[in-house]
Amino acid sequence: MFQFDILAGLVPFFNTLNVRRAILPAANGHCSARALARYYATLLDGGVVPPPHSSLSQPPLGSHPHHPKDTSNNKKHGGNSKTNNLNDFKIFSSQKAKLHDSFLGIGDYENLALPNGDFGLGFKRVCSKDGSLIGFGHSGLGGSTAYCDISNRFAISVTLNKLSFGSVTRDIIQFVCSELNIPVPEEYA
Repeated sequence: MFQFDILAGLVPFFNTLNVRRAILPAANGHCSARALARYYATLLDGGVVPPPHSSLSQPPLGSHPHHPKDTSNNKKHGGNSKTNNLNDFKIFSSQKAKLHDSFLGIGDYENLALPNGDFGLGFKRVCSKDGSLIGFGHSGLGGSTAYCDISNRFAISVTLNKLSFGSVTRDIIQFVCSELNIPVPEEYA
């Protein structure tokens, strides 16, 4: 049986500076919905990085001030940063189909994932209401999620500021999918 007091205790813990800075796979990703959707769009298109968002996008990316509560004087030394032209930039060299097969744990990669399991290699398999495999993604504690639909070349991310038990995310996913006339993942149907 689900115990709300356990979940309530996790929220302050996951918001501590040390946990937010830690590298905890599948446990503490901190990013905007735009950045996460762009990440999934890159994976969807075989590693081709999509063009940056329009400068008309509101609020402007990077406009939110960041004020960490760490009071230590330790500063990291970094090199000079230069802006790279991201047009036609690709982060993978493998074929798109092979890349998707690996994320889904199918084809040449089927022996590396549980047969008919929920996960491929690193991502949750996303199925439509009829049970057909449509893509891959991952959901976080409290309702944030991201996934992509391979055949429709569609990537979406919903990130929440406050923990939710999925109803807000489900409503957003259902609305967007219905407007675009694409399948709603079984998890949100």
